[in-house]
Amino acid sequence: SASHSELQNSFKEIELSSVNFQLILVIKNCEKSWLPPLEDKLKQILQPIVKTWHLSENSVIVLNEEGAKKRGLVSNDTIDINHSATP
Repeated sequence: SASHSELQNSFKEIELSSVNFQLILVIKNCEKSWLPPLEDKLKQILQPIVKTWHLSENSVIVLNEEGAKKRGLVSNDTIDINHSATP
């Protein structure tokens, strides 16, 4: 595991109180209607972490591939590591 001393100076100098963190789970091939219950369950499971890190209630997000593309988190040319061609 990385220690604080292994972090670049730019990361060490960040004022964490001025940064907003989001925990985003992207699920490929997930129907839009499945997202709200999955997000609710993930928020419930991660509630202790959200509380410890003083994150906002909206910091846990579950997206499908379409939602991730809209947010610029994945591109159309993303490689699917599970279906990559091997010789």
